[in-house]
Amino acid sequence: MAISDKLTYLNDTKTKIREAINGLGANLTSEDTFRSYVNALNDIYDYLPKVTGSGTSITLNNTIKGRMNIELGTSELSQETTTGKNLLEIALPTQTTARNGITFTNNGDGSFTLNGTATANADFRVEQSTPSGANNLKNYNGDYTVYCPNLPSGVNLGSLTYNNGTYGAFMGALSQDTPLINKTVDVTNAFFYIIVTSGVTLNNVTLKPMFVRGTYNTQTIGDFEPYTGGIPAPNPQYPQTIHTISGNNTIVVEGKNLANIKNSTIHLLINTNGTTTTNTNYNSIIIDTKNQSNVYVSGNFSMLNSGTLRYGIYSDYPDVGITGTRGNLQANGAINTTGNYLLLCFLNESGYSYDDIQSSFMISYGSTATTYTPYTSQEANINLGDIEYCEIGDYKDVFVRSDGINKFNKSTSTANKYLSSSDGSLLNSSSSSTSDFIDINENTQYTISGYGTSSYYKVVAYYNSEKAFISANSTTNSDIHIQ
Repeated sequence: MAISDKLTYLNDTKTKIREAINGLGANLTSEDTFRSYVNALNDIYDYLPKVTGSGTSITLNNTIKGRMNIELGTSELSQETTTGKNLLEIALPTQTTARNGITFTNNGDGSFTLNGTATANADFRVEQSTPSGANNLKNYNGDYTVYCPNLPSGVNLGSLTYNNGTYGAFMGALSQDTPLINKTVDVTNAFFYIIVTSGVTLNNVTLKPMFVRGTYNTQTIGDFEPYTGGIPAPNPQYPQTIHTISGNNTIVVEGKNLANIKNSTIHLLINTNGTTTTNTNYNSIIIDTKNQSNVYVSGNFSMLNSGTLRYGIYSDYPDVGITGTRGNLQANGAINTTGNYLLLCFLNESGYSYDDIQSSFMISYGSTATTYTPYTSQEANINLGDIEYCEIGDYKDVFVRSDGINKFNKSTSTANKYLSSSDGSLLNSSSSSTSDFIDINENTQYTISGYGTSSYYKVVAYYNSEKAFISANSTTNSDIHIQ
């Protein structure tokens, strides 16, 4: 082969390698040197999580840079719990009642579903109990909070107290703009009225009212809880169901550009007061910034309606009715998220598609601009195996998030045992404890420290991948460094 042919072949090979690296999220051009390709690959590698472990325990390292969505399937176990804060005991049986074109369904968990078009004002009485009064409220004079988020326009929820045979204070009407009220009253019972205004159409809207002792606002009252006797659950009267889920476990790994705009399935709009409502015109993305203080956004803002990107900062995962702090961005810049959830709402200007917007915008962690790379993601399935037997506190499959600091897990250590430095076996000792096996990487330095006073005797044993003993060392007066 002639030298000219070899050079042509090498240039063609360089082009194919460059295209492959760019497909992983880099932005190399034909002007970049071949040596710079190594740096591009290292940058991509830095943003990918590293998986270690096997069997029932898998550790995902470097998950801050390599942003992931994890959907747990096989062997996931959960049980609902309550604090007992909701005092609204529904005495009505589980049923569906129709009135003036609206059907009211009592779902049996403290929530109600409304459906239909109101031919006239339709009201439905939600009784806490019989007029004799509920024991959990009887003769209590104090502060109460009435709360029902996500009320649609044209639907009101009124509340009335009943005290010693007399209908008493009207505690106010909740609406879309006023989902919460505080009142100081003397009550032995409370009644609620759900009122749907004539002409309003509802499509299986579920309401979750709460009657809570004490004074709260929409940020502090917390999530809805069903009535569980006014005490935490599970309890003997309200045991709470244990749920298991089967299916695939999917991990989606995203590159450093977080702008997954064109394929977004989230359609939320942030209102002036920071609340969120559904709006299918918007393509929205949610970024978990619990371990980050800033997110930097850069792009062609002229592609957005009015040249403005709406954003909101929320302490909880943004959903319809959640209230946060709203802001607007009209030029490249950093958003200080204060370690919360960030909601970005994109609305395209006429003539631009969401495909155009995604190819223009770069969204990344940090307070400074970074070189544009296209949005990339990759899915992987992990099969963790079936649960043989589970109860609360007995999780067979565990995801451990690790940021590369402490690899010691106290919860898996064995009490009253110590390591033999001669053969690595476990021996009895009432004053000792031994960790589980800890996976380590080759050519990596580790430090074992934090044992307390120098009189503590430390033994570290080494095993191969088959957990066969190799060697051990010990010390009483210093940290242990291993390579």
